[in-house]
Amino acid sequence: MSYNDLIADYIIKQGIELTSEFNYTISLDDLEKDFDKELFTYVKNNMDDIFNSISSDERVAEVILTDNSFDMVYYWSYCLDENEKLVLEIANSENIELEYEEVVELGMKLWNYDKDERDKYVLEQIKERNDELER
Repeated sequence: MSYNDLIADYIIKQGIELTSEFNYTISLDDLEKDFDKELFTYVKNNMDDIFNSISSDERVAEVILTDNSFDMVYYWSYCLDENEKLVLEIANSENIELEYEEVVELGMKLWNYDKDERDKYVLEQIKERNDELER
């Protein structure tokens, strides 16, 4: 992994952690706060190469480079919390496609269940939903 790839990975992870809508803009001002002077200067001098690394990352659907920021749109499956990831994983294992809203709704309900009960609950809910759609 190149130096530019490492910086791109940091920028992508920061955006995913901070996003609430699948997109996030990381500005040079943000990076100046996070990086020491030498690293920040490197980023400013290599924005095009870092942009290319961000563009080719599987988590990023789109990125726009401006004079002072990386404006990124993420694939929603990378922006899920622990419960939502479990829901999506179980649905995928059952070859059942869920919309984002369904994943989030089921994920929120999982907080009411013990870890041992979560898999069973998710499986029941997605199969029930799938049966309803097939009717």
